Amino acid sequence: MGQVAFWSPSGNQSGSTSLLASVASIIALDHDYTSLMLSTNYMDNSLETSFVNVNKLKARSTIDFTDVGLDALERLIKSNKISVENLVDYTTPILKGRLDLMFGSQKNSQETYNKILELMPGVIKCASTVYDITFLDIVSGVPNEKIMAILEASDLIVVNVSQSMNSLEEFFDKTIKSDLLKNKKYILVVGKYDRYSKYNSKNLAKYFKYKNKIFTLPYNTQFFDMQNDHRTLEFFIKYLNVAPSDRNGFFVNEVKSLAEEILANVSSSADI
Repeated sequence: MGQVAFWSPSGNQSGSTSLLASVASIIALDHDYTSLMLSTNYMDNSLETSFVNVNKLKARSTIDFTDVGLDALERLIKSNKISVENLVDYTTPILKGRLDLMFGSQKNSQETYNKILELMPGVIKCASTVYDITFLDIVSGVPNEKIMAILEASDLIVVNVSQSMNSLEEFFDKTIKSDLLKNKKYILVVGKYDRYSKYNSKNLAKYFKYKNKIFTLPYNTQFFDMQNDHRTLEFFIKYLNVAPSDRNGFFVNEVKSLAEEILANVSSSADI
């Protein structure tokens, strides 16, 4: 169905990982699609720890991390043994039959990371034959050549910016005019959003004369606490049908709105 990349033109702490984890959770709970989450970040387990207590698993030695995720697939690809049948064996189920997670590399080696980035297109291509949607957590900031190739191959880019005017002006003055976005479907999202700010989404669209909808991921203390406790999916299960007048319900409703827009964009170029 589609390859969706979550990316921020700014540096670290952009919130793109939280955005991906939220959208993937909502789609898994609300729709009968199969999805895979995959990170391109180096030495960053933020996506994995949103759902799984990685340190606890390592301490208990319940998982041999060389036999799961990208580290295991690296060996398979090099030996031409990766296949549709065995790809799923190296993922971790988050919601059975709906949402899987591919662990990123656990090796503290820039050389290994660069090699994995080179192999990433092959992993994504194989994943597209197994899953309806592949969600990619892309390294924030100016993309290098390998990351650029992944972004360009994506069916949709979800661009996450902060609510600061510096970040927004950077996006509207430069990023939106870049070669990457000029010929690519993208959705703009303001992360860690405060709806009571004068820089709310409607005022920002008016100020920058932006005709498309600006989506948001509101700042929500309970969500971030549960994410830090590796309970992202549990948060959405708990508040899935809470009224939007409730703070948590408002948060979930905003994620639902974004999720529906993503599905509409990726399905417009492929049969569901």
